[in-house]
Amino acid sequence: MHEPRNRIEITATFPDASAAEAAAQAIAEAGIPRSSIDIATGVPGSETTFIRRLVVIIVLWSILGGAVGAAIGLTLAVTIGPEGTSGLVFQVVCWMLIGHLIVGMIAGYWVLADRTHCEMAPDRRR
Repeated sequence: MHEPRNRIEITATFPDASAAEAAAQAIAEAGIPRSSIDIATGVPGSETTFIRRLVVIIVLWSILGGAVGAAIGLTLAVTIGPEGTSGLVFQVVCWMLIGHLIVGMIAGYWVLADRTHCEMAPDRRR
């Protein structure tokens, strides 16, 4: 009968390569074979960096989209109506929301599809 091997994966971040090497040495001294320990230097970013960048880009583009949508709504309210304050508010708010949502979603999908940054690459070395 086949017994499954226990596998433990530990991921840690250190301020420099020498600190990582010291931690690897301590793990090796604790009985883990050195061949099972892998140190990767220069691994860019983390999931936190990616999420922070994603949120900032979506928020900024959403604000821009909302401003453009409000301008479109103002233009439509002045040119084709409906007349009055309620019509103006309705057009501006509706188009502001549409611009905010569409531009924010496009920006979010653009960031998620961007493969030039590897913060969350599933095949990166740790």
